[in-house]
Amino acid sequence: MGQSSSDQDVASEICSRLEFNGQRFRRGQYVAILEGKVIAVGDSFDEVQQALVAQDPNPYGGLICQVDEPVPDIIR
Repeated sequence: MGQSSSDQDVASEICSRLEFNGQRFRRGQYVAILEGKVIAVGDSFDEVQQALVAQDPNPYGGLICQVDEPVPDIIR
């Protein structure tokens, strides 16, 4: 299973609201998302990636985002 749009929607919500389903996040954290659910949160990419691979060894499954302010698309 690959990245789903729900995973991307969750990542977008986390970055814009610093919250998802009652769980709070802070800027700079890494968040692993799989099938629309947060499965790991940490301060290093490696620890979060290990948790994601343990849940789904498929390299195309889930996603990892770093909590940061959304960057607007600017088209000129």
